[in-house]
Amino acid sequence: MSQWLSAARVLEENTKEGNYFEAQSGIYALRRVQTLLETTFPQMMFLLGEPGSGKSFMLHHLKRLYEKKRLCVLIENPFLSPAQLLQRLLSCAGITATSHDVEALRLQAVEAYTGVDHLIMLDEAQLMSAQLREFVRILSDSKVFYFLIAMHQREGEEMLSLAHFHSRPHQVIYLGDLQPSECVPYLAKELQSVGFFNVEALLGKRLMEEAWRYSRGNFRNFKKCFYHLFLLLDYAQTHQKKEFLKPSLVLLRMAAIRARVLASELNTDDFDQLLHEARRKSGGKHKALVASLVMVVGMGAVWYYTHTALFSPHAKREKSLGVEYVAPSSEVELKTHEETFSSEPLHVKDEALPMEPLVEEQTQAIATQEAEEIAQEEIIKEEIIKEETIKVEHNTASVLQNPNLPPPTSLPKTIRILPFRGVSTATGLDEQY
Repeated sequence: MSQWLSAARVLEENTKEGNYFEAQSGIYALRRVQTLLETTFPQMMFLLGEPGSGKSFMLHHLKRLYEKKRLCVLIENPFLSPAQLLQRLLSCAGITATSHDVEALRLQAVEAYTGVDHLIMLDEAQLMSAQLREFVRILSDSKVFYFLIAMHQREGEEMLSLAHFHSRPHQVIYLGDLQPSECVPYLAKELQSVGFFNVEALLGKRLMEEAWRYSRGNFRNFKKCFYHLFLLLDYAQTHQKKEFLKPSLVLLRMAAIRARVLASELNTDDFDQLLHEARRKSGGKHKALVASLVMVVGMGAVWYYTHTALFSPHAKREKSLGVEYVAPSSEVELKTHEETFSSEPLHVKDEALPMEPLVEEQTQAIATQEAEEIAQEEIIKEEIIKEETIKVEHNTASVLQNPNLPPPTSLPKTIRILPFRGVSTATGLDEQY
């Protein structure tokens, strides 16, 4: 038998094995149970945890610890009726059942366990029917029995939320998952019997971290990953696959797929098919990682340019805004220029110019524009005055003459007739003539 195959057999599921690893959550749960047994009155205690968190290991470990101190009853398979439970309790206490009636058996069990240090542990209690759970609660109400009930966390919390359970005295103990820092000590303790004394050097820190990530800290899934990894290593050694004679991340992914820890449609033990599936998934992951890195680098470059190259006070060149203005030469160009200048954005000048000269140039340009506008208005006013001026040509017929006077020696000069404002004799109103 190869060393890899021996390591795989050590990691086979075996809750009765005495090599119990005291993880942080396990130590807390164990101390809590011990405290409740020694300081409180008999009541129900619930050990809750996710599937594979080590509840069954905890119950077997408690039995090994207390079997010499008190009467320990461990029922791993759910019983089918209240009578079966009572008969089992009487049998463990060394008493023969005298009746098949449930009430008579209950009274006999209460009498047998009164004043006796004991611990009754029920595993996989989530498989019990609602009727049997209610019967256990009734037995607990007698204040005689210490019940430690192990069940899945979700089902346990749902049951305890019911009024007839929530109102009764009970204690809840949670069993957590394996922590990343506990992976190496846990695996070293499991494999020390087959000569694996330096697990981290043999498997590598990176591989241990990936195994924890695949299993999400679940004890059962973590062991399954390495169980199948050692089987694959044994296969590679016996079939001369030189590329896979040592533990690697590819082999670990193959083991996780084979153990159904990683989701995959492939359900086979064939080495080559597992290798193809592992590389395919790993390639997709690497492509996604590269794409993410490219995007992050691109966003970082944009951020650096906008926040450092443009707006940093320590930049070598300052970017200043300058308005380029060209004075129009005619009224049409003036109108066109004003429409264009109001609609177009400011032109950014790339010269590293000081701010004061730019302000002076802008002020001069605005002053020049205002002066030209005033001159243009004066020209327009003069043209309007010329148009309103009335010229009267010399005409002898329009000149009033006195018949008693001699005719003039020269023609009258051109005169300007201004409007006269007076009162009309016909209407009596103020009119303009």
